[in-house]
Amino acid sequence: MLKNLVWGLVVGTALVAAGGCGGSSGDDDAASGGSSNDSTGNPEAIAQCNDFKQVYCTAVVDCLVESQAIDTSARDANVDACVGAAKRLDCTRAAAVTSNYDACMTAIATPDCAVVNAAIENNDTSGLVPEVCNGVILLYP
Repeated sequence: MLKNLVWGLVVGTALVAAGGCGGSSGDDDAASGGSSNDSTGNPEAIAQCNDFKQVYCTAVVDCLVESQAIDTSARDANVDACVGAAKRLDCTRAAAVTSNYDACMTAIATPDCAVVNAAIENNDTSGLVPEVCNGVILLYP
């Protein structure tokens, strides 16, 4: 089950990172960003990126606990494993977030657990990250 959960997170975060900033954080739609063009992330954007992974993983694992697919005693370990497995979204390269960040965070914090559980059970987790989150975290190359 965790393998499927992690796969969904990796696929979903690839969508989130798809709006990469090409080395510049001067995107007009960026709600937060730094002023340098190097590959070192912006501390505020890094924190927001890490918050994204934590909130996403917590919400999805909580859905699995609610449905009894994961035992309550294994909740924290599964959240940690999910966050740790989300290496494809390298938050150390976060440059900025777009103006959709807050809406994205609200959406991932309160998923429809029936949809989450069905997607994971059917091994089709490609839609677990809401559309509003696509491109919300901008990464340096």
